[in-house]
Amino acid sequence: MYENHAFGDASLRWDDPLVDQKRLRQASATAETRWIIKSTIEHDLYHAGEINRMRALRQGNDRWAFEAG
Repeated sequence: MYENHAFGDASLRWDDPLVDQKRLRQASATAETRWIIKSTIEHDLYHAGEINRMRALRQGNDRWAFEAG
């Protein structure tokens, strides 16, 4: 929880100092909070695509719309 959430208008913007700070991450390196969040989202999207591909292969409907004939 950040200070503005508890005592202010509960807004958090990307230009707030909280998200511009470097944070400790894997391998003792630091990165901006926004980079860590972006990487986490992209990682989850990548795996969602893999799961969808496996589902389509299993169901036998892994085709483009123009190949449906």
